[in-house]
Amino acid sequence: MLRSLSEQDGFTLLELVIIIVIILLLAAVAVPRIVDFSSSAEAAACKSNQNNIEFALTMYSASVNKSIAFFPETLDVLVPAYLDYVPNCPSGGAYEYDVNVGSIQCLEAGHGRI
Repeated sequence: MLRSLSEQDGFTLLELVIIIVIILLLAAVAVPRIVDFSSSAEAAACKSNQNNIEFALTMYSASVNKSIAFFPETLDVLVPAYLDYVPNCPSGGAYEYDVNVGSIQCLEAGHGRI
């Protein structure tokens, strides 16, 4: 038994357009959240880097001088004894090193101290 073209199963153009609109609406909701999660992850990784550098500075200070805090002029002194490498901010921000107190702060917005 043959079926005519009008009796064939399938989706109409209107049904396909509705499905595409629904998918686009879901994507419009999901994409900003994914971008927000990645920027939050970069900020957390940056703060972790800052903590690691400050811990290495504390270990350096304790090994060099037992009575007063002494911090190096540059962070390169910490490699390889205290750090494998001096980490950078994952989002491309720069770290500001205060040699007087041995603190690190990222200059990227939202990546300040914990």
